[in-house]
Amino acid sequence: MKPRKARSCDGATAFSPASITLIFAPRSGRGKNALPTSSPGVSICLSLGVTAVVKSSGEEGVFLNSSRVDFPWIQVLLNQIGGTGRHIELTSPIPLGFGFGLSAAILNSMALAVIETGTPLSKERALELVQNVEIEYRNGIADAGAQYLGGVVLRGESLKPEANRRLNVLPTRLYLRTFEPKSTPKVLTDAVLCRRIRKYAAAPLAQIHQLRGPIPCGKLIDIAYDFAKKCGNLFGPRVWQTVEQVRAKGGSATPIFLGESVVSTQPLDDENWIPAEISTQGSTTLLCSCTNNTRATDL
Repeated sequence: MKPRKARSCDGATAFSPASITLIFAPRSGRGKNALPTSSPGVSICLSLGVTAVVKSSGEEGVFLNSSRVDFPWIQVLLNQIGGTGRHIELTSPIPLGFGFGLSAAILNSMALAVIETGTPLSKERALELVQNVEIEYRNGIADAGAQYLGGVVLRGESLKPEANRRLNVLPTRLYLRTFEPKSTPKVLTDAVLCRRIRKYAAAPLAQIHQLRGPIPCGKLIDIAYDFAKKCGNLFGPRVWQTVEQVRAKGGSATPIFLGESVVSTQPLDDENWIPAEISTQGSTTLLCSCTNNTRATDL
């Protein structure tokens, strides 16, 4: 695809859904320090996510929920897409580090908004750069590509968007419960653990490939629960206690990869659950000051 023609805008707003991973099979290149190359699996993109507002005026820097952030992976992407020297305000109702693919959603939304302010870069190239940064910093492997598409995504054997496909899943209200942050890089650099995860991911992914829609979301969560049980002690006792309590009450629940968090089709009686719907679209430009019109352009 040809690069977009550069134009000048005072500001733009974009949104990327957050996402949760039910099943994944991380794959890496050869060598002790080889980077991941793909991650077949299943992602659910959420109605909650990250909104990025990029302005050419205002205090220079990146702010997440009004607090300045200085994550190196953000700066690397901004350098690559020509997005430095701007005021970037990121907002999200869900926390970073709990398995919601929030780093990918931050980069996706930020890249799309920066493009609209005058960077001659295609959206496909921006996605490729986002994925490269995610992999380099071991934040994730395939979250950005799933969020690009939106909905419930069956992730393919490569990181190219065309390798993924959207599953026909019934609309479902989901409930999210977080406990404590977890280091994604620590898991993704553990070669023994990743081999074990790949071993147990093959059967559930084959089972999901055979499903025909409309698929109840609870069915996918139940398949993911069996997969998570086989993976061993990846999650703490509070996660498993919550999962089993939901299932004892007739709901579907499973741990979220890779976080100390739970996704469920029904909440328990406490007030610590975050409700969310399955997203109906991928990363999107919401507003560009060049047109003063709302936009609906997929990343």
